Amino acid sequence: MLQKKTVFVLVALAISLTVFVTGCLFWVTQLGQPVYGQGVSFSSPEKPASSALSQTSSAPETAETVEPASQPEETVSSQPEETASAVATPETPVVVQEENTVTETFTEEQLGHETSANNTGTAIQPPASSSVASQPSSSSGSSSAPSQTVTQPETGTTQRSALDEAISMPDYTPSGIMLYVTWRGTQYYADAVTVLSGITQAEIVGGVAGAPDSRYAEAYKAQAVAAHSYVAYYNNRGTAPTVYLQVPNAQTVRYVEQVASQMVYSGASPIMAVYSASAGGHTVGSQYVWGGTVSYLTGVESKYDEDNSTVSVTSSQLRQILLAKNSSLDLSGDPSGWLTVVSTGDDGVVHRLRIGGSGGNVTVYGNTFRESWFNQIRSPKFTFTYDSASDTFTFSVRGYGHCVGMSQVGAMGYARYEGWNYVQILTHYYTGTTVS
Repeated sequence: MLQKKTVFVLVALAISLTVFVTGCLFWVTQLGQPVYGQGVSFSSPEKPASSALSQTSSAPETAETVEPASQPEETVSSQPEETASAVATPETPVVVQEENTVTETFTEEQLGHETSANNTGTAIQPPASSSVASQPSSSSGSSSAPSQTVTQPETGTTQRSALDEAISMPDYTPSGIMLYVTWRGTQYYADAVTVLSGITQAEIVGGVAGAPDSRYAEAYKAQAVAAHSYVAYYNNRGTAPTVYLQVPNAQTVRYVEQVASQMVYSGASPIMAVYSASAGGHTVGSQYVWGGTVSYLTGVESKYDEDNSTVSVTSSQLRQILLAKNSSLDLSGDPSGWLTVVSTGDDGVVHRLRIGGSGGNVTVYGNTFRESWFNQIRSPKFTFTYDSASDTFTFSVRGYGHCVGMSQVGAMGYARYEGWNYVQILTHYYTGTTVS
């Protein structure tokens, strides 16, 4: 009996020793493996760096694939999931989904915007030496603050960029936020302070290195923030918008430095903050100018910006202009029937205009008519009469530009005469937005 107990004990010890050794070998083999938990990899392989600008993690859309440089129009992804893209054309804007509200986006050719009339949707790439990272913008008391794409300043931020040299940029404090723009046919990747100072000087201060007027300081800041939003909107979609730049005055730079990190947001996304010189007393909803409804581009009152003009042309001159654009038009008979307003919108803006008689005609947006057919008209807010005695068409026009979004003259008036700050100006002209 004792001998059987001894054998049993020895067998048990042997089994225990085998289990122990096997367990030790298992854990030793696991020590060299990566450990994953809650999205963190302690020894995971490095991810390849993205070569294109991407949207921030808080934006409703994911980063989009940048189209080849030969792509003639911008392509927009409409959902976070991968879906088929649609290409905008002058008559069929791309419909995008933002914040569960159907809105529209437009090519810059459609916008006809003073700072971006020639952009062709060129694909852009960050310089190989730069690392693009998403950083949340500061916002008090909000855990879901909008975010913007920024680049961490490299060591030696006093080094001047190619754009700094091109526009003779005065000394400035870099913001660390990098933007892509196209100026005079060349793409530049430069600090936001440089880009926005050049735009602000050209768009609202006026004159090469001309001194800004302190009475309009808040309007200048509003211009800088609107321009930042506009450029970021297109940068996030893979394009470098064409802008107008002038050598900025040092005081213009000081104003821009105060707001260079801020943009106008709809939800978590920078908006397409279009602007024009003046709106003739009231801005216009985007649907009446380009055909697509955008929640923040609605018609609002715009004091201080009446800008009236008159254009006269003989019927033979107008006939020549119209037929040069479309030779199949019917321009026979009484000239008073050559142009017919089909529909109007905010503040009497010409929404749709029929050109030609029953034998051959086309219908276009009023803004298209003033841009592509008869560019002597300053805005789509026009009326016309035909005087048979003098054989003359007379166009009476209000405003200057497309009249959508912020009016620059109106912004200056609100700043000077009503004491509005730049946030009040921007949130007035861009309905339902925030500045952060």
